[in-house]
Amino acid sequence: MDNNLLGRIHEISLGILKTLDEACRKNGIDYTIAYGTMLGAVRHGGFIPWDDDIDLVMTKENYDKFLLVCDDILPDYLKVECAEHNPDYPFNFAKVADTRTTFVEADFRKLNYKKGVSVDIFPAYRVRDDQKFIKKYCKKNRVNAALRTAYDGSCISRFHGGKKLCFIAAHVIAKCRGLQNLNKSVKKRLEHEHENGGSLSVVEYACTRTVLYSMYEDTVDYSFDGLTVRGVRDYDGYLKAEFGDYMSLPPVEKRVCHIDKTSEIDLDTPCK
Repeated sequence: MDNNLLGRIHEISLGILKTLDEACRKNGIDYTIAYGTMLGAVRHGGFIPWDDDIDLVMTKENYDKFLLVCDDILPDYLKVECAEHNPDYPFNFAKVADTRTTFVEADFRKLNYKKGVSVDIFPAYRVRDDQKFIKKYCKKNRVNAALRTAYDGSCISRFHGGKKLCFIAAHVIAKCRGLQNLNKSVKKRLEHEHENGGSLSVVEYACTRTVLYSMYEDTVDYSFDGLTVRGVRDYDGYLKAEFGDYMSLPPVEKRVCHIDKTSEIDLDTPCK
């Protein structure tokens, strides 16, 4: 990706993060920076130079509260998209999009939600302390995620051979079931487990990596490219669970953005 374009995406994303942080602090909503954003704060003091987005995690309780009040506490140009509010939205996490920009992910061109530069907010759910169960649970969630990705149909052109046939079949199944029903089924599964779960958590609900749920309940301030933001106190435990030897840089060939090259990006045009 062009460095100037990446720099502008960083700038817009930081603006969203600043506004989110201020709104959450004023309204008693806690969050933590997560994944590459947490790693960037610890290892680089901000963005990983080749990273292109910002990820946050909220406990389910904070996430539910945020969705209830988000329209009232954020400026009009920031739109919170989530499956709870929009039946044409394909993810189990929220995106806070700057509607003054256009940023269309290649696999979801046809779906009707605001597609601007955004910050992702993932809800954390409790899950029972049983690795065998977690593997089966996440396998079901992966199937659901594949169906929701295939629902739009745009992703099919990325594949060839047997994999393409699988996604064509998944597209047909997803259309029959309906995106809203797929979203409801995975959310029902997550909420049931949360109510009866143990001390561990799932965030990327199709991934078997887990950390203690209590990590997300114990946050402190970190510096991130000049902003003061919230992050888990036990950053070492969190980052080791996510990345292993997190202070070692990856090989040069892996220091790349993960934005799909077929995405539509226009930072000067409001999204539709």
